[in-house]
Amino acid sequence: MSVLLITHDLGVVAETARHVLVMYAGQVVESAPVKSLFARPAHPYTRGLLRSLPSFATDRAPGESPTPGTKRPRLPVIEGLVPDLAHLPKGCRFQERCSLVEPECRAAEPALEAVGDDAAHLARCIRRGELS
Repeated sequence: MSVLLITHDLGVVAETARHVLVMYAGQVVESAPVKSLFARPAHPYTRGLLRSLPSFATDRAPGESPTPGTKRPRLPVIEGLVPDLAHLPKGCRFQERCSLVEPECRAAEPALEAVGDDAAHLARCIRRGELS
């Protein structure tokens, strides 16, 4: 039996799925077994999603109360806007929001290719080997 779960809640994905497809602007940008994806995200959008997850990690000892007046740090965000799906840019769909963009990213749409030697982990990024 298979279940298709569409969500932005990566905590649910981690607990319930074996394999995950990450989509951006209507296109699969990464496909991997869940453990591999969380351990070694290979697309900048996936990395941004994982970095934006809240963490329970703190710099205080277990059981210690937070210092009054202190604020938790803000979660990182993925800057920019999702492209207009009716007028997608040539090349990578994530290029306008990506901090790793290169001229090649704007020239042609990257293929969904294996990350290193892992045929089960695919990413649509020319820099996928550098990220994992």
